[in-house]
Amino acid sequence: MTAAAVVFAVLVLAFGAVARGLGRVYVTAPIAFVIAGAVISVVAPIPVQDSAVEIRVVAEVTLALILFHDAAQVRPRQIQGDRGLVLRLLLVGLPLTVVAGFVGARLVFPAMPVMVALLLAAALAPTDAGLGAATVLNPVVPVRVRRVLNVESGLNDGLITPVVLFAIAFGLATDYGVFLLTRIREAWESGLANREAVAVGLERTGRIITAAALLFCIAVGSFATSQIILVKEIGVGIALAVLIDASIVRALLVPALMALLGRWNWWPRSSPRASGG
Repeated sequence: MTAAAVVFAVLVLAFGAVARGLGRVYVTAPIAFVIAGAVISVVAPIPVQDSAVEIRVVAEVTLALILFHDAAQVRPRQIQGDRGLVLRLLLVGLPLTVVAGFVGARLVFPAMPVMVALLLAAALAPTDAGLGAATVLNPVVPVRVRRVLNVESGLNDGLITPVVLFAIAFGLATDYGVFLLTRIREAWESGLANREAVAVGLERTGRIITAAALLFCIAVGSFATSQIILVKEIGVGIALAVLIDASIVRALLVPALMALLGRWNWWPRSSPRASGG
């Protein structure tokens, strides 16, 4: 740990000494530290397990300093003054960016599934361009604009996470829905009434869907043991979403809705059967 701390301190001091000169050629702190890390990984020996844990702690501290240095300079009183602009960026600009990314993905990749396009748009929307920091943080840019961008960049990741989880969970749960509805339709086309067809379809698929969902939740839930917050968040979120979908949506809400809709489940009728029961 001592060696890692010394290397980290030397890098910080070295960058501070030449930061002005590097700024003239648009070499920012993220670029400098990435280059330094690549060089150290080549010349330094492969760390053992204990050293790897210590190095990870130093890396996390370095990442926090790089990501939140600018945002930490913003005072709460200043945020209050820019609250309206920040809210417009987060509640209007960010959703519009996701919509634009989704439309662009569908136009560029027509064969891409809808939920994959949504996942791509949601993942790219909050991405902060570290290479463009020299331009965005340039003193020529008005102070208020820089301050608002710093605040927005620190909050957009948390706001977009539910969209990412929804896209992943919806894509994973589609198979369960198709499987259940296929069995219900088969029972209905065999001559059963609507309610009976729903009951038979649920009976035939209930065990399989529950077992598949449990196995998937166990596999994805293992991400909760990760030391990386983002991986842990996505793992727990997807596991809960699939569990809720398999236990509440597919087992309760879908059958109840189909029982209430009755013959409207089969409109327009494309099968040879005359009525829906």
